[in-house]
Amino acid sequence: MERVAFYGGAALVLLGLLFLVFSRRESKGEHRFEFAGLKLRSRTPAFVVMAFGLALMWISPQFPVPMSYAREPQVVTKDGGMVDYGCGSHAVSTVEYTAPAGYRIVSAQPDTKDVVSTKAATPKITSKDERHVTAQADFDGKDKDTFGLNCPGGGHGRVSLRVEIQPE
Repeated sequence: MERVAFYGGAALVLLGLLFLVFSRRESKGEHRFEFAGLKLRSRTPAFVVMAFGLALMWISPQFPVPMSYAREPQVVTKDGGMVDYGCGSHAVSTVEYTAPAGYRIVSAQPDTKDVVSTKAATPKITSKDERHVTAQADFDGKDKDTFGLNCPGGGHGRVSLRVEIQPE
């Protein structure tokens, strides 16, 4: 908002100066400004326009910070396929991500998602470079009961990958 106030005020001050320097006073109390085919008329004295512009610049909290073209990293989340596993068994879910053209990968963090009835779930990055990353999660099913006869139920889960990318 300070940019709007500051630059709007600066434009009004410039407009007031142009009216003050280049305008002609008409008999009806109007000021007339003609420049390069542009014709403007005003009943407001130039100093009022300049004063309003200065007031706008004054209420701006500070001189506006120049706009930066460096963009913040973007966050992309991608999920791997759902895997099912039974008691005492093992399953692996994988996911891979390739950065779009003109972007590079800044960071990548694997995690597990939608995990139900598991003994262990271990996410990890298996390969990573500036443009491509691959992650996997290893899932181990619960152990059978003490006598090895009953299974408390199979489970499922998937790997999830959170990637930050930024323009090259």
